[in-house]
Amino acid sequence: MKYMIHTYPKRMWYVINYIVPDLIKQGVRKDDIQIISDSEGLGNLEAFIKSLDLVEEDTWHLQDDILISKHFKDKCEVLGRLGIIVTGFVHYEFNSGSLLQTGFTKPLYMFMSFPCIFIPKRYSDHFKRWIRLESTYKKYKERIDTKKNDDWLFYRFMCDIYPNDEIYNTKECLVDHVDYLIGGSSINNRINKVSAYYWNEFDRNKELEAVLKNDKNKQ
Repeated sequence: MKYMIHTYPKRMWYVINYIVPDLIKQGVRKDDIQIISDSEGLGNLEAFIKSLDLVEEDTWHLQDDILISKHFKDKCEVLGRLGIIVTGFVHYEFNSGSLLQTGFTKPLYMFMSFPCIFIPKRYSDHFKRWIRLESTYKKYKERIDTKKNDDWLFYRFMCDIYPNDEIYNTKECLVDHVDYLIGGSSINNRINKVSAYYWNEFDRNKELEAVLKNDKNKQ
């Protein structure tokens, strides 16, 4: 199973010192982890699109402000074998308060899950082409011009192009969102305590918080 972590230079310390060691501790091979840093300052959307050129197979995509579940690797391996898009995170507000449907469902109900999402290569390859189309730009110009909204645009891509495909929304989140512990959002420059909706591993949050208080590398 392959894992791609999307980050930028100011958050690299957390990726290197926390996310990667946590993955390796659970048994993920170092060679199966790819770190993509937006060192050029392209913005979330363009950096994500560019990163897809490096995807060689079906991949779990992770963002740089997460805490993984203690059962993360095992669950990822099982869910990845489904061969369909799997969402590993959900927060109520990210989905505009819509009904949260878990299990097998259609793209219309897909969670805004870019902190943790499994994307088969056939979809990531097509998304790269779709997002560059003039028709796509005309339809979603306002969103694209922000250089953000990568998760929302991928959601629209699935709804527009593959509305009847099956996807899977996890019943228990595979990661929690912990930007409030590591300096706040890289997008909006504010701290958002946007916790996973289905998460019960708060002991891990407390452990991370305690360790970070004494971390001299924290920025």
